[in-house]
Amino acid sequence: MSYAPLNFESNDLGEIVRWINNELRLIADELKKRELVVYHGAPAERFYGQIVIADGTNWNPGSGHGLYWWNGTAWTFLG
Repeated sequence: MSYAPLNFESNDLGEIVRWINNELRLIADELKKRELVVYHGAPAERFYGQIVIADGTNWNPGSGHGLYWWNGTAWTFLG
């Protein structure tokens, strides 16, 4: 996960709550990137280590329907 918390120092409760809400949004965004969904076309954005499921019909990265991971250069079939 590429999330890293931002440094924050304050005694103001309102600022603390806003900071926590922002951090939770950042964490949620990172977790959404790791959802396993069936793709019917190549993902618009790729990142090293991304794992996806190809439908094998509309999008076939090489071995048909199944689980693939992005190794930084190509989609590798996992099964």
